[in-house]
Amino acid sequence: MQIKLITSSVALAMVLSLAGCVSDYQVDPGTKEVTVVLPDKTKNSPEITGLQYSLREKYRHTQIGVIQLGDELRVIYPSDLLFGVGNTQLLAHSELYLDMLLGEVRRQNNLTYMIEGLTDSSGSQAGNVALSVKRAQSVADYLESHGLSADEMMVKGYGGLYSVADNETKQGRAKNRRIVITVLLKPQKSSVLSSLGSLLEAPTEDDKKQNS
Repeated sequence: MQIKLITSSVALAMVLSLAGCVSDYQVDPGTKEVTVVLPDKTKNSPEITGLQYSLREKYRHTQIGVIQLGDELRVIYPSDLLFGVGNTQLLAHSELYLDMLLGEVRRQNNLTYMIEGLTDSSGSQAGNVALSVKRAQSVADYLESHGLSADEMMVKGYGGLYSVADNETKQGRAKNRRIVITVLLKPQKSSVLSSLGSLLEAPTEDDKKQNS
């Protein structure tokens, strides 16, 4: 996908940097017309694909789900596998499942993580949100204590907002109680941004004529 922009300052470079990455760009030094090529988010990245295969093999005989969506990998842990009823402290045996994840992701230094807690609809939404946040934070704390950086993790809790099964059944409620760890590639700070800024600041032919 191409987006054509016209700018007269380095503000564009800052916007591109905040957006994450740029796969390619072209600058007309005369008009300062910038054609920005954004990355195709529908393509699977080799790093995430390799991680998917490894984790699926490790979790093959468990209830843990591993789903790849483009350059995102979602690892879905049933809360009943990690926590006791109404509890926010990790069960002792649950650390084994998180260690399996750690064993794979610690080999790479270009990943970030979204850790989300979700519950069923039993009880109040306010109470469920608080429970889901605390559970997600417990998982994040464990991952941090075993090598991941807190700066690479974001924690959220939604309570019972995003159900994936029927809350009227025991099986459905069990599916809705879950921790989702989304693994993403870090946005690549393109080395072209500095040169892009230089080009944007470079005088145009009109500027040169006015100064002559």
